[in-house]
Amino acid sequence: MSRSSSPTVLTGPYIELNNQGQLLRFDLVKDVHRLGRDRGWADLVIPEDGWSVISGRHIVLQREGEQYRILDGDGRAQPSTNGLFIKHTRVQTQPGLLLNKNAQLQIGQNPQNMILLNYVLKPNVPTTGSASQIRLNLRTVASQVALGRDLTGVPGVTPMTLDAPSVSRHHASVVKEGPKYVLRDRSTNGTYLNRKRITTARTLQDGDIIQIGPFTLLFRNEVLEIFDKGDKIRIDALNLLR
Repeated sequence: MSRSSSPTVLTGPYIELNNQGQLLRFDLVKDVHRLGRDRGWADLVIPEDGWSVISGRHIVLQREGEQYRILDGDGRAQPSTNGLFIKHTRVQTQPGLLLNKNAQLQIGQNPQNMILLNYVLKPNVPTTGSASQIRLNLRTVASQVALGRDLTGVPGVTPMTLDAPSVSRHHASVVKEGPKYVLRDRSTNGTYLNRKRITTARTLQDGDIIQIGPFTLLFRNEVLEIFDKGDKIRIDALNLLR
């Protein structure tokens, strides 16, 4: 296991856990790995302090050819408490999920304390700020990030494209002003910060949630990320009567 706050070049597959800026990185070298806070069960042991979202027995990784299959909980019958998700769909204890190259999963679903899990088959590449980017490290891009449906021809900005009819061509912007990042709305349909529509410029705080059309973005550790594209529909029903 290696712990680091900056990218490290590794030759084989590894997983990286991002807990609000705290990083844990584990090389995957065995046919089976177990991840959790239970030191008697896990070989990829998670610290107790600050990592309670992760269960004692949270994840099993099994090698299949050149890839790994990830399973929730103990990999047999006992799921984890807070779950393991990919695109907001829970990964089951069985059959689990065969990981694709550079997949990103979430442990828990609360944006305030969820942990991101990245499965990496190649060294990390710094964000370029291209229009297709869904994750921007604001420390490495231009001083202004433009958010919108069609940002062609907008000069001097780093674009983050949000392609939906309810999103304006240039919907909102995030501008670095000194050590702070300021969100401004430029749209017809509105920009929402922590579920409230903004009418003036607002300084972003760590953990803030931005909603633009169907998109939900998370601002954390100077990173702006599309947390939910709004393309999944879920219906819950309780105590239905015929």
